[in-house]
Amino acid sequence: MGLLAAGLVADEPKLLHAGLRVGASVLLTSVITQAVKYTLGRERPSDTDDPWAFDPFGGAHSMWSGHTSSAFAFATALSQEINRPWATVGLYTLATGTAWSRVYGNHHWASDVLVGAAAGIAGAKLATGRW
Repeated sequence: MGLLAAGLVADEPKLLHAGLRVGASVLLTSVITQAVKYTLGRERPSDTDDPWAFDPFGGAHSMWSGHTSSAFAFATALSQEINRPWATVGLYTLATGTAWSRVYGNHHWASDVLVGAAAGIAGAKLATGRW
């Protein structure tokens, strides 16, 4: 939203379009993630010891991690806009930290964050047309 606002205020089309691409990446990824989470219904590790506990359409929301998919969609889209190795490393490091915190806090299984990271990257690549 910051890029979008800055592009509007500064009347800078490149910045505005970058904000739109980053926003679209996160939005697309978030919508798909929520649909999949609701459909699969995987139980969180804080609720069960069984990583194979699924209750489709039952309200459990572990598979895949929404925080992780959003973080990786943001990191992917923004790193494509900045196009500098130091920014890419920094953004993906922050996204990985988000994924790690979800597993460490017992909110997700490791597979939830791995799939979430892949979904975030794929969502950003699709939304920005850079697949």
